Amino acid sequence: MKHSFFKRALGGNNAAWTFLVGSLIVIVGHVIGQIPISALLFYKMFSMSGGGIDMELQNKMASLDFEYFGIDANLGFSLILLSFVLGVVALYFVLKYIHKRDFLSIITPKTSLDWGRLSFGFFVWLILAMIGEGINMFLDPENYVFTMEWSSFIPLLLICLFILPWQTSFEETFMRGYLMQGMALWVKSPFIPWVMTSVIFGLLHGMNPEIGEFGFWNMMVFYIGTGLFLGLLTILDESLELALGIHFANNLFGALFVSFDGSALQTPTMFRSLEMNTDYMLVGWLVVVLIFLGLAQLKYKWTNWGKIFEQIDFYDKDNGNEEPPIATNTHILDEPI
Repeated sequence: MKHSFFKRALGGNNAAWTFLVGSLIVIVGHVIGQIPISALLFYKMFSMSGGGIDMELQNKMASLDFEYFGIDANLGFSLILLSFVLGVVALYFVLKYIHKRDFLSIITPKTSLDWGRLSFGFFVWLILAMIGEGINMFLDPENYVFTMEWSSFIPLLLICLFILPWQTSFEETFMRGYLMQGMALWVKSPFIPWVMTSVIFGLLHGMNPEIGEFGFWNMMVFYIGTGLFLGLLTILDESLELALGIHFANNLFGALFVSFDGSALQTPTMFRSLEMNTDYMLVGWLVVVLIFLGLAQLKYKWTNWGKIFEQIDFYDKDNGNEEPPIATNTHILDEPI
């Protein structure tokens, strides 16, 4: 069914105020989750500066340089991820008690999660990322330093497997699930929600250390471009599973295998890149995106790429309805996940 992903927004209470209040609750939950890491960093900063304000220390805090403050990298990484855990919990609360619909409704119109699609997105993207980085290592081996220590890598692996998915799942379900569905319900088109959520996704990463390290516009091209890519997949595939798998694979790779100065993921990775060329990074990213789109098209055989510009028919024209129905109890699933 065309636009079946967006039509899941019809379930439960979908009045405009519910999306405004719901978004606020989710953002507040996410911000509350940032208190522990912020408190720890401020404590370390003021302890080192004797209670004064030191610009160098503020810059180190903004770059999330845990080593500089004597904070275990895995502890710092875990505390950062805590905010996304609370974000997912807040989003679940909003869907269950305000919208009166199940969490799965912002992921897929099906009655269960499609693990095959999620696995395809995860493994294909991870393999492509490894191939791309492997080529870089072959062409410029002196730019990479092997830094892995088992004592810190094993805990990091456990964090990435059990906590990191909360971060990537929060960003996907909130941005390309909840917000994109909510916007589409009222503008009746995928295009505007697709572009708007991609821009918001980019701007929300505006506080990342990469912005200060490599420049605002360079990184905005990457962040907004990533949002457009993942949003396009969601619209074409009528579900969020591919985007969920890709996002997790991308961040898992950055957290476990290769890090660099200025990265938002300052973790004890296997390798560290001494220098990052953002122009080359963007070209490589675009190549990987095009390859993934080609492979996904071969597998899933999408037939209507133009539907991203088509109007969403939320209502039955044959019955003469002029407005989308505001349902109050149209759950497809018996129980929320």
